[in-house]
Amino acid sequence: MSSHSQAITTANRIQSRIDRQLTASTKNLRNRASSSDHCASMLPLPCQSSDIENETCTTPAGKASSGCRTDEPLLGTELEKPILRWAGGKSWLVKHLDRFLPKTFNNYHEPFLGSGAIFFNLRPGNKSFLSDVNSELINAHSQIREDPDGVLQVLERFRNTVDDYYQIRETTSSSPTEKAARFIFLNRTCFNGLYRVNREGEFNVPYGFKSYKQLFDPDRFRRLSELLKHATLWCGDFEDSLSNVREGDLVFLDPPYTVSHIKNGFVKYNDKLFSWGDQKRLVSFIEKVRSRGARYILTNANHESIRDLFGRKDTPITVCRSNVIGGRGAARGTIEEYVFTNVNREESL
Repeated sequence: MSSHSQAITTANRIQSRIDRQLTASTKNLRNRASSSDHCASMLPLPCQSSDIENETCTTPAGKASSGCRTDEPLLGTELEKPILRWAGGKSWLVKHLDRFLPKTFNNYHEPFLGSGAIFFNLRPGNKSFLSDVNSELINAHSQIREDPDGVLQVLERFRNTVDDYYQIRETTSSSPTEKAARFIFLNRTCFNGLYRVNREGEFNVPYGFKSYKQLFDPDRFRRLSELLKHATLWCGDFEDSLSNVREGDLVFLDPPYTVSHIKNGFVKYNDKLFSWGDQKRLVSFIEKVRSRGARYILTNANHESIRDLFGRKDTPITVCRSNVIGGRGAARGTIEEYVFTNVNREESL
């Protein structure tokens, strides 16, 4: 059997195991689910949560919430969806970001860019500085900015099938445009939009069996390309972005979560990506942002260790979002996250 056939056989076995696990988990969560009128603390299973626009509610940390609010968001209801699916993406927060934003700010900084959901919907009027440690992600955004039609021409050759997926996953290219198209295609068609590589640095997430009415929207590519033309993009550690931060700027921080949303300790997978030591570095980074007279907004897991680490100067706000557990047709649950900010209520929109 060829390596390609073996990959497809392995993908089918993985998908069958995933389906069995999600079915069992959904049944268990339905039995455990609390009333929909209250925010329950649940660790999300790997599902299509990054594709869902969720409702949120906000309460001061430590106080009980009385249900998810659906206030009319000031940023409007027409959201600009990112091209990329990204684990931990903040599309769900966009509609309610006005609760945390200062009335005015100068330049905008986002050193954990991911899908860019906040940037694309905030549309800062001044300079924007966008970065991430993932070089392929930064290249993808850079090519969308510089040559959206060139990326689309490559993507038009790809089909959302098992065969195409594994053939494309095994290919490499030195062309920035082709590398961007490969990255975007694999991100859109892999399991849950995950990004994972093996020890050799090779992308190894299995096929996602996810269908789309339209896999790629050319108009969206061009709209996002125009927005990115006003941004500086680079690959690097979040601390590298400090040199650009000035008084009156806004820094949005959405690091990978090191601990889970329920009190069961560390998430081992993310601990490799962003360790507890990195969380401590982030505390120091925020102190330097404050000392420069800039504002920051930080999202993080609702966990006592996170509250203790980041809440020494700024009281966390609990944000509750609804979520579909296990994909289409599964039970609904809620997840609580923290938002920390030094934007005073009098300053917010």
